[in-house]
Amino acid sequence: MVTIMMLVGVSILVAIHEFGHVLASKAVGFNLIEVSVGIGPKIFQIQWNEKYKLFFRLIPFAGYCLIKELNPSYADKNSSIRAINLKRIIVYLAGPAANFLFAFLLLIFSGNTNGLPISSIENSQLVEQGVTNDFVLRHINGNPVFSYNNVSLLLLDDNINTLSFRCYQTNTVVDVPIRIENNVVSGIVFNDNISTRAESAFVFMNVLLGFAGEFIRDIFFGDEQLFENAFANPYASFIEHELPLSYRATQFFMITSVFSFGMFFLNLMPFIIFDGYKILNAFVQLIRNKQNSRRISNIMIVVGIILSVLMVI
Repeated sequence: MVTIMMLVGVSILVAIHEFGHVLASKAVGFNLIEVSVGIGPKIFQIQWNEKYKLFFRLIPFAGYCLIKELNPSYADKNSSIRAINLKRIIVYLAGPAANFLFAFLLLIFSGNTNGLPISSIENSQLVEQGVTNDFVLRHINGNPVFSYNNVSLLLLDDNINTLSFRCYQTNTVVDVPIRIENNVVSGIVFNDNISTRAESAFVFMNVLLGFAGEFIRDIFFGDEQLFENAFANPYASFIEHELPLSYRATQFFMITSVFSFGMFFLNLMPFIIFDGYKILNAFVQLIRNKQNSRRISNIMIVVGIILSVLMVI
């Protein structure tokens, strides 16, 4: 099940990434030839407008866009070297940008990543334990809470449930055992709307950027465990089959959003085959206002290979 979820998630994210390139190429007037979601043997293909081909291939962990103007040997007498390379940079950036935007929107759709905010609270048992409007409902019986709909799904009716609240301002965690009836926590109103979800998504993306910085430091200075965790299957925690399907779908979306951010970040790195390397190559040509010589291209290839090796050793 975990493997299937990973394959589905990766396929979606690769498709989002490649169609970011497609939209940008059309916006700058480049000529798209074909798009591939995945690599390896072709499963099937779709052709539209009699000149564009979309391929779906067996191995979903990569993809590509074949665009005439992205060929390094391409020259356009009607465009300057700076103009063509500026357009190339826009097209290269569009793939990671699509993953970043998709991650943000998926976080908002999934719910409040930092827990369910409280609008008002009158439950005496919770108030006695110190829970106020500054807290969020973080877990129910050990399971993360992302939205108001999750509450009724995770509560055990006519039973003792453990509600975990957290105040991020004081870094205080309060666990309250409470008996639940009719699948409702009485005397408490939650604040679950687009505004709170967007704010939560911004905070969470900032946390992910912090992890990205740690990842870069790890490449060069080395925390092996952090690096190994970055490449572990993100769906490995997906998960409790006894939980309702709709809740597990929320988990899937949340994990996929994190995975999408990871694709955004990695593709901006100047490693061979990643967009970051292509962006760097086009940027050097834009600054120099001429095609890179074989010597400069070879130097950049060597640097890209060294960085790629550092990433995997």
